[in-house]
Amino acid sequence: MSDNVLSATYDEEVMQFAKGIVPNPVLIRLKREEESLDNIKQFYVVCEHKDAKYAAITNIYGAVTVGQAMIFCQTRKTASWLAEKMSRDGHAVALLSGELTVEQRIAV
Repeated sequence: MSDNVLSATYDEEVMQFAKGIVPNPVLIRLKREEESLDNIKQFYVVCEHKDAKYAAITNIYGAVTVGQAMIFCQTRKTASWLAEKMSRDGHAVALLSGELTVEQRIAV
């Protein structure tokens, strides 16, 4: 049986932890310019607070057709607030965070 540690994003602390539990790890990393597909649009907006984040998302949704989106938040609390607010405003939303069980993540 093999040990796997998989993630789309790793910081240095997680990398050091993974090296400690997985002997002889095989690392697969993309170059920064290879991380985006041509048919995926990416927006990066710095927001000072959660209301500004929601306003930015609303502006983007009003300017382009959004079939699916991944929105990243700095805290679980903000992510929960944003998911709840977007749901109330009629958007189909699923929340994915590290506190979910593997089964819950798969369901998302």
